[in-house]
Amino acid sequence: MTSSDDHPSSNGHGHAPATPDPELINELAAIAHEDRPRLFAIYGTYRTNPEAPVLGWGLEFPTGGTLYRSAYDRTIHSADSAERVLEVHSLIGNVQLAWLDT
Repeated sequence: MTSSDDHPSSNGHGHAPATPDPELINELAAIAHEDRPRLFAIYGTYRTNPEAPVLGWGLEFPTGGTLYRSAYDRTIHSADSAERVLEVHSLIGNVQLAWLDT
């Protein structure tokens, strides 16, 4: 058995997988829409340099957890919530949280 045989899309026999069940595909599409993450931005300026911007975007997942990406240094952070990302960035800047998809 190879590692590709362990993937859920593999049938383990080296053959193309069967056509997916349309009901399952429709159910997954509905779940993808209903349980989509919320999009947010953190923006403001640094406390030590009010001319320097703080900016980034994130996704907050309905089942818990957040991913945030800074616009300038391209780092990616994880946290429990968008509010927690705001708290952390508030230590270094005068920042705000904006929900972009509501």
